Amino acid sequence: MTAELVLFNRLTEDLGVTHGTIIVVLVLLYFVIKWAVKSAIKEAYSEITGKKTAEEIEAEKMCGLENGGEM
Repeated sequence: MTAELVLFNRLTEDLGVTHGTIIVVLVLLYFVIKWAVKSAIKEAYSEITGKKTAEEIEAEKMCGLENGGEM
């Protein structure tokens, strides 16, 4: 085994964390970061162009809002 792998195994043993838990945390972290980046891009698009995204339009239709009116 390489030195990095030995150090990683020792670190996980010291913390009492299994490899499965680490994988779950990394997958969750991936999706949280993906969601945050997607939301930031949509927000920036709306601010720059002044247009609504397709998801915003769909959400308004589902809520019964017409022409961007308030509830």
